[in-house]
Amino acid sequence: MTDAASGLYKMSEVLILNWFKLLVSLEVLLPLALYFSIIFAMARLANSNELTILRSVGLSDLKLKKIVLVFGILVSVVAGALSIYARPWAYQHIYDMKEHAKSSSEVERIKARQFYSLNNGKHVVYIEKITASPNSLSDIFIRTKDGEDIQIIAAPSGSIELFSAENIHTLTLNKASVFKQSYESSDLIGLFQTLTLELQASTEIDLEYKAKAASSFALVDEDSLYDKAELQWRLSTPISTIVLVLIALMFVDYRPRTSRFSKLPLAIASYAIYYNIMTVSKTWVEQGVLSYLWIPPVVVISMVLMIYFIHQKRSSL
Repeated sequence: MTDAASGLYKMSEVLILNWFKLLVSLEVLLPLALYFSIIFAMARLANSNELTILRSVGLSDLKLKKIVLVFGILVSVVAGALSIYARPWAYQHIYDMKEHAKSSSEVERIKARQFYSLNNGKHVVYIEKITASPNSLSDIFIRTKDGEDIQIIAAPSGSIELFSAENIHTLTLNKASVFKQSYESSDLIGLFQTLTLELQASTEIDLEYKAKAASSFALVDEDSLYDKAELQWRLSTPISTIVLVLIALMFVDYRPRTSRFSKLPLAIASYAIYYNIMTVSKTWVEQGVLSYLWIPPVVVISMVLMIYFIHQKRSSL
């Protein structure tokens, strides 16, 4: 968003990137929405005595939960498809767009009266006024930092010739002042009637391997811990969806006229604990502490289900 605000990303690129980010987020948002919708829907039915009516017409609690569980399984299939297929596809397009933006000419994206940090902070550029034709510039400031060395160039006016050579822009500064502070040599101060700089207009795109953008089938053959953690995270999404449905069904209160929000604090805490356990487990797999990220969640869910069934058994006595 910082790059977008400074103009390094075009509006169309920002919208497309946000769409891909939303697609990636759906694998988390969809199970979360299902989880809370079950809790609120069941609480609403209990509050209006509709659960009591359903019981009286022969719809058992078990059958009602089976209906909800079947719907949860359908949602888990969608969430799994998003995680296994849509997630790497979206990340691939995100990385491609960012690499194309980096490889394209940053000069072409610069606007007047804004500070720009280019090449990971190596260059800082400010231009007070830009005239499109004939590409004239006013009050130019360029700061370059290379390790401990700092170079500052300032000029009241100048001009730029786009693509004066292949992948090269030519920047011409008039009455330029140059100050260079070197860590290993003497400082330099210079005044130039005309100073010409060659700026790289584009670079070759280097799409390095990223596990998030790799297909799920490709991750199966990878041996690195990070790749294994990424694959297991994708496969855990449909499982987590069903687990959240089971947890939501545990919060169903059949007592009439109960508040719809009575179980909300416990529901939020349960989701936060489960999601943090999954996140920590993924980190442990990346570090080699665990072989499978679903070991801690399975242990926790088993304990919760055991407590739930014990409570149900005592309630029926």
